[in-house]
Amino acid sequence: MSLNFDLISDLYLSSMKNVSWKNKITSPFCIIAGNVTSDHNILYEFFKELSKYYKAIFFIDGDLEHDMFEGDFLKSYSSLTSICNMFEKVIFLHENIIILNEATLMAINGWTTFDFLGSENSSSVIDFLDVIGEVPKDASSKIYQMSISDQEYLSNSIKSCQDMKDVNNLIVITNSVPMPEFVKFDNEYNQSALGNTAGNPAITRGLFDDVNYKVRTWLFGKYKGIIDRKINGIRFTNNPGINRNLEIYFPKIIKF
Repeated sequence: MSLNFDLISDLYLSSMKNVSWKNKITSPFCIIAGNVTSDHNILYEFFKELSKYYKAIFFIDGDLEHDMFEGDFLKSYSSLTSICNMFEKVIFLHENIIILNEATLMAINGWTTFDFLGSENSSSVIDFLDVIGEVPKDASSKIYQMSISDQEYLSNSIKSCQDMKDVNNLIVITNSVPMPEFVKFDNEYNQSALGNTAGNPAITRGLFDDVNYKVRTWLFGKYKGIIDRKINGIRFTNNPGINRNLEIYFPKIIKF
């Protein structure tokens, strides 16, 4: 029996007005690759809406979910954990590996090292974001450290799955874009702070530890363009809602 998921991300909700999931589901399970909303009250209402239709909802945070906490990531992660725990069907994938019969879900936010496209060094981008008031330098420093921790967590997790007989179809989920080539030809992203913060160039290093080729799919968010490519046997794909009419936005079915 095949296992299917609905993939959604990057909705950037400012309210739940006109947001209904009725007649939109195509799978029994849903994967959310982050950036739903900065307002955790709206996130609660969104989970409440999706819980009407899915058997399980697997969620990883994006940077948007932390925006209202002024760099206090302990507080923002605590809030996200509390909200997810309010719903029996919602599973927060942060530091949580889910082994199912047909697939294993492994997720990280991924964050950014601020040099994703390599057009500028991390320090220059961090200084620029601080000067324009986009991201304070102390918050950027925390984000940089979390990006390193996420990369190491993913690499160690992939490595630990290699000898597990019940793990043969590994699905990696990140909010960050995993490969620079997915965005570097986009004029809005090329040689800009937006491009250099779109992803974490180190998160794919974990694939070097996938000696038994268990990673089959990589789902991600963050980027507003549509990506669906197969590279070295791994499908990389997203389904962003940003800049789209959410009344006619539909999840993307991921089949196994």
